[in-house]
Formats: sequence, structure tokens, C-alpha cells
Amino acid sequence: MQGDFSSSAPATPAVTATGTGGAAAISATSDAAMAVEVTNNRSTALLGATTNGVGVVGNCLGTGIGVLARSQQGMAVNATSDSGIAVLAQSSSAAAVQGTCLGGDFGVVGIAPNAGVAAFNPNNDHAAYLASDCCAAWFTGPVNIAGNLFKSSGGFRIDHPLAPAEKFLTHSFVESSEMKNVYDGVVTTEADGTASVELPDWFEALNREFRYQLTPIGAPAPELHIAAEIEHRRFRIAGAPAGLKVAWQVTGVRADAWAGAHRVEVEQAKSRAEHGRYLHPELFGAGPEQTLRPGG
Repeated sequence: MQGDFSSSAPATPAVTATGTGGAAAISATSDAAMAVEVTNNRSTALLGATTNGVGVVGNCLGTGIGVLARSQQGMAVNATSDSGIAVLAQSSSAAAVQGTCLGGDFGVVGIAPNAGVAAFNPNNDHAAYLASDCCAAWFTGPVNIAGNLFKSSGGFRIDHPLAPAEKFLTHSFVESSEMKNVYDGVVTTEADGTASVELPDWFEALNREFRYQLTPIGAPAPELHIAAEIEHRRFRIAGAPAGLKVAWQVTGVRADAWAGAHRVEVEQAKSRAEHGRYLHPELFGAGPEQTLRPGG
């Protein structure tokens, strides 16, 4: 099913289908190829709308793709449903949905009160695979991840505070081979050269293996030290002149239930299928065909 409009062709749909009485307008099933393939160079490739059901359904039982839509100047897939599912695509061994946009729009757009796009894969670790030369995914708003997040690098990028209209400011994350938390502050010593630092009531439930750093501010304090380690959410410092400001830093390794069940495996061997493939092959003199992708 294809609609490729040339400049002289009338702007009418190549295929129009209407379902009545609860029946599907178009039902497509394939054992080994594309269940639905649509191409349009100037407008929306595939439009599906329903008031109570599924806007677009594509099932592929073999090694093909459930729904494949291409558009150069519009949306690849535009599906709406008032009370059901906008797009339902299933595939036994390939991509359920493949959206490619060659112009300035989006490959896949999902809008819903609960989840705009929901992806599930019971067979391996990859529910969704997103790739782009620019941004594989763009999130506006909070992002919740119920699991581990692995990345090649990370940080924040904001409008530059000194030139917000002309520049960005970027910082990198602080990385560690441990599931580490970092806390710091400034305290002023008492008349006897000691000070007590009080931590949140959840501190010892969340952390273990504490490590300390102390820095005197404004004057040397060669005797500055940790007088009492963390106990009952407090630690004490001593050995400083009276009234001295001291910057402190404490790190802890996560000890909560999730961290205990999902410790970071620092070194991992690649599987046999992954041998000779790289997350970033260009950094090792390898070609793009050696890019590591889902499933090896």
C-alpha cells in the first residue's frame, strides 16, 4: 500500500477505507514481510482515527515489521483514538514500529493522558531502540526510570547564566565505579575548636562505607581531624582554632534495597555475538557496520 504524490498528482488519498459496525477499516497481517507499508513524499503517510478502538494495527508474525511508514514532509504515522489505543503494532522478531522522517518532523509522536508511547519486549533487554544523528530522544518534563541507566557520558546543559540568548553552559556528571552519594557543607567550630555536623534522619539507612574530607577556611588547621565518625546521624570534628569555618564533605555508598539487589558490575565481558562490535566504532577505526545494536 503506497501513496507517492508527484507535483502534478491531485492531493487525494491513494487508498481510503472506512470500517462500520465495529469492523476494522484495514486489517493487515504478514508472515515474513511488512504488514503495512506506506510512503508519502509530501504529506502524512498513514492516518488512522477511531472513537473506540485502535487507530492503526499492524501484525507481523515472521521477521518483518508491523507498521512501516515513511514521509518526507509530513508525519509518518498520524493515529488517534478517543478511548482505545492509537497505534498497536506487534512483531515476533523484528521492529514492531519503524518511523522514519526525512524532513523536519518526527518519526513517531505519541500523545496520551497516561503514556504517549509504551514499549514492551519480553524477549530481551531492549523494549525500544532509538537512533539519530542529532537527538535519539527529546524529553520535555520529568523523566522517571524504574531501573538502571547506562550511558557513554552525561551532564546538564542550560542557557548560559551570563549570556542566555547566545550560549549554552554544559557540565559533566561526576562518575564513580561505586553507587556513591556525595554530601557537603560548611560548619564553624566552637570555642574548644570542635564542631558537630548533623545529617538527615535517613542518612544511615541510605548509605554505608563513609569517607570524609575537611578543609579549613581562612586559617591553617594542621590538627583538624574527624573526632567521631558518623553515628546516630552525626559526626564531630576537632583540632581547629575557635570560630574557624570548615568545609566538609562526606561520601557514602548506597545501601538501600534497590542498590543491594542491583550492584554495578564494573567490568563485563561482551557476549559472543557482541565480539568485534562497538558502541562507538568510529573511535576504534572500525566502520559503521560494526556498531553494537540491540540483540548484538
